[in-house]
Amino acid sequence: MIGLNKVINGMPIGDVLEMVSDEEVSRLDVPSWCRRTGHELVDMTESEGEFLFIIRKCRPVRNVRRKRDFSRY
Repeated sequence: MIGLNKVINGMPIGDVLEMVSDEEVSRLDVPSWCRRTGHELVDMTESEGEFLFIIRKCRPVRNVRRKRDFSRY
């Protein structure tokens, strides 16, 4: 996912990236990464052991952390 991060960070918002992977785990990792980072997974297909991902770069998602209330403990 580090390589994907580097590539997409260099792209303008709205551009589309086509990524091909032959790693089975990418079938789960790429959609999860898109949800975490706020990018749109436009399409995902599998053919002959290769996965094709179409990803649209969107505005970054703010990492909002909730403050926890520990006063009740």
